[in-house]
Formats: sequence, C-alpha cells, structure tokens
Amino acid sequence: MTDFALSYKERSVLEQLTRCSTNGAKEYRRTQALLWLDKGESVQEIAERLRVSRQSIYNWAMRFQEREELDIVARLIDGERRGRPRTALGIIDPLIDEVIEGDPRDLGYRPSVWTAPLLQRYLEEIHQITVCTESVRLALDRLRIRWKIENENNNTLKTKGYHFEHNYGHGQRHLSSRLATLILLAYLLHNLLEWMDDKFCLLRQKLPSRKRLFNDIRALTTYLCFDSWEALLDFMLRGWSASPPPKSNTS
Repeated sequence: MTDFALSYKERSVLEQLTRCSTNGAKEYRRTQALLWLDKGESVQEIAERLRVSRQSIYNWAMRFQEREELDIVARLIDGERRGRPRTALGIIDPLIDEVIEGDPRDLGYRPSVWTAPLLQRYLEEIHQITVCTESVRLALDRLRIRWKIENENNNTLKTKGYHFEHNYGHGQRHLSSRLATLILLAYLLHNLLEWMDDKFCLLRQKLPSRKRLFNDIRALTTYLCFDSWEALLDFMLRGWSASPPPKSNTS
C-alpha cells in the first residue's frame, strides 16, 4: 500500500498503544501493522511477520482510514459482520497449519504451545472467524491425516540423503525456499539418471543406498578432478571390478 500514511497525532497514539499492557493481542497486531505500513514496509512482509493473510492487512488499513470520525482506539475494532457466516471446513485448516508449528508467544499469547481453545481465540481475534472448539479439534485431526500422508510420501526426501524436512521451505525470507527447490531438482535429476544412465544404475545396484553413493561421490570429488561425469562413473565402476590383491604367504 503506497497511499497509507498516518498523521503525527495518529502515529503518536498508536505508538503509545504498543507500549500499553492493557491492549489485547488482536489490537496490538493491528496497531503494529499500521505503524509498519506508515514506515513504508510492504503488505507481504507485514503479513508474513504477523502470520496473517495480506487481505487482513488491507482490511485493517482500510477500516482505520474509513473511520476518521471515531477516536483512534475505536478505529482498530472489528466492524459489523454481514452476510452468511463462513463454514469452518476448508477455511480454518490452512490458517491453523500456518501457525501450529510456531510459538504462540511470538504472536502475543502467554502459553508456549497451541491448544484447541487458544487456536479458537486466535482465529477469532486475527481472522475474524468464530468457530467452536470442536471444529478446531476436527481441523487438527484432518491436518494430522494430511501430515501422515506427506511424511509417508516424502520419506525418501527426508531419510535417503536429501535432508528434506517437513517444513523446510518455510521462512520469512527466500533462502529456505531456494534450498528446498534445489533439493527437489537434485531428486528429479537422480531419478532421470536411474532411467537413462546405465552406469549410474549399475552403481546404484552395487551400493547399498543413495546416501552411500552420494557420500562416495562427495569424497572422490573432494580429492580428485575428473574430466566428465562419465569419467567419474567409470572410475567408480573400475574400483568395484578390480580384483583384490593376492594374500601374501607369511609361512
């Protein structure tokens, strides 16, 4: 948002509110978001920092600007809700998944772990979604089933030498996502080699695991320089085909 700007009075009052311990977590986040917008930070950065959607940031800023006739504290409060209420199924699951592995204290709550009642409060305060505790528990059950499927399907990427974690691509910046992308590309390349490169397939058959193969390649390329990928594979295959030295007769 390039057209959002606070007056001196608005900025002063909002800064005082951030230091006031009587404000709830919901008001604190909205106050902080408005101050960051005023400083020129992007909506995307603020949304990632507060772990809310970009639309929530837009809604907070628009509501604050449209209520100029009210006092500043009242401009931070939720507006009247209209229309049919949204159902919980399919809506709260991604919102819970977004924060469940984090620390609630980072979002202004006192507990150090998420519980169903705390998630219920989070959904109401941050996303203006009112659901019962049972709906939250059902969403957690659905997420556990999905996590189980992901863990089983992606087991190769986590235990076969690729070091790909469940939430590897998360982060405020882009480094983790880029590293995760490189791991996926490496996995794709290795599968293509198994389909198209006979020498690579032969090595895979001789070695007990992918991890062993990666470690052997890493060790060889640390100390030796090969003219090509073919030369490296030929060198490794010659090592397997070489006859062991004859035993010396010490008698």
